[in-house]
Amino acid sequence: MDRRDLPDVLRGSPGCLSRRRYRPSGSHALDRRRDPAPDRETGLRPGGNLAPASQRGGASALGVVWSGQARGDRAGDPSLVIDPATLEALSEPILPTLYLVDYAGVAVFAATGALAAARQKQDLVTLAFFAAITGVGGGTLRDLLIDAPVFWVHDWKYIAVCLAAAVGVWFLGRRDWRFRALLWLDAVGLAAYGVMGAAKAEAMGLAPLICIVMGALTACFGGVVRDLLAGQPSILLRREITVSAAILAAVVYIGMKQLGLSNLAAALIAAPCGFILRAGSLQWGWVLPSFPGSPSRN
Repeated sequence: MDRRDLPDVLRGSPGCLSRRRYRPSGSHALDRRRDPAPDRETGLRPGGNLAPASQRGGASALGVVWSGQARGDRAGDPSLVIDPATLEALSEPILPTLYLVDYAGVAVFAATGALAAARQKQDLVTLAFFAAITGVGGGTLRDLLIDAPVFWVHDWKYIAVCLAAAVGVWFLGRRDWRFRALLWLDAVGLAAYGVMGAAKAEAMGLAPLICIVMGALTACFGGVVRDLLAGQPSILLRREITVSAAILAAVVYIGMKQLGLSNLAAALIAAPCGFILRAGSLQWGWVLPSFPGSPSRN
């Protein structure tokens, strides 16, 4: 039989698939060849793609730069591809400032965990465990849900920050201010992590509502685990405002980003909003309306 009589797919005509003529292209080709070296300052490869955390010296809990291509690009979902505006924002010199805020948020939450263990008169090892589980617990759940690399696994400095917070509480903590400090540090952590959780989800191109949910989970889950281990009432069941403060911070951050503000500007507006709401609950007893009446068992 003449080769010309064969179907296009079998004879390997241009534009058709065949074993002999197929060449990977696009993101598949990127997976097969060695990626070009990224810029050391911005973490960007030629063409505007972000380098993996392993090539940039670590990953961030902020998580906006965790892979060479957006997760959705590899999965074939264009809705999750990082847009050019986000890439431009990531290359701004303000990014190191957000990293510092990120570490500070971990340190604050870790300190609340260590203080919770100190109130139970536990040893230094238990303080360190509480600090670590509280400091990275919320971010770990968030990363697992959005299918991102768990941030502290790729950057040891986050665990080091948690351990440093535990040691600081061990040597500097005084009984007369431990509980009050726990409340105010928790207020700072709720606001900061509400912003950071939303920022990571927003940078990955997720829907605004999902970004807000991720901000709330990032801010609250570590505290839930901390209270459970310490045998205290969960922050979810307390009358004072807690989760609502994290949600407010996430909502304001996403709203500011929708208006075109930069990462830092949006964070500087959103975090104080969440903190003020939580501080008002601590200082003046602000609470949300409770469910009216008493529902029957039936």
